[in-house]
Amino acid sequence: MLIGIDASKNGTGICIRGKSKTILYTYTKHLPKKIKEFHLDNKDFTVIAKQQIYPDTLSDFEQLRHIRETIFRDISQFIIGDAKFFFEGYSMGGNGRITMLAELTALLKDSVYGMGYQINGIFAPTSVKKVVGGKGNMKKDEIYDCCWNNSQLKELMNKIEEDGHKFKNDCWQIDVLDAWAVSEMGRIQEQS
Repeated sequence: MLIGIDASKNGTGICIRGKSKTILYTYTKHLPKKIKEFHLDNKDFTVIAKQQIYPDTLSDFEQLRHIRETIFRDISQFIIGDAKFFFEGYSMGGNGRITMLAELTALLKDSVYGMGYQINGIFAPTSVKKVVGGKGNMKKDEIYDCCWNNSQLKELMNKIEEDGHKFKNDCWQIDVLDAWAVSEMGRIQEQS
């Protein structure tokens, strides 16, 4: 089992690649406000996108703890047996959000260790982009387009769009595709 994690306060994406099925999960602010949760299941994938909901009275750090607790409560049921965890590293162009990202990532890593696992790889964002699309300075929409080269992902994304979730910048699909790309890096690392 390979698990790719792309941490973000606005939409952490998780990709859990099992032997027979891949789980794509995000706890995100990128769902339309009227939708609390989106769930899709087909033979190859289970997709779960949940709207981030927490009281405005929480401090920044309490929000991050809430995000971490919700994510691990939701995904722990899918993590069975031997699992390898991979994270996307920090992007230094985070416009002042790097501290928040570092704190969230530290909390997520702490949960991984708390479950008895270790971190098997941390990949620079440019390296992840190169593996997915051949160049390290890709924009989010270019990553999305490159993921269409995977026939199973293409079929899945078509179904998601049929269900009314069209791709646009800052959509929740980017959260899960970034995590899928991190897990792809992990797969390549494990094969070498």
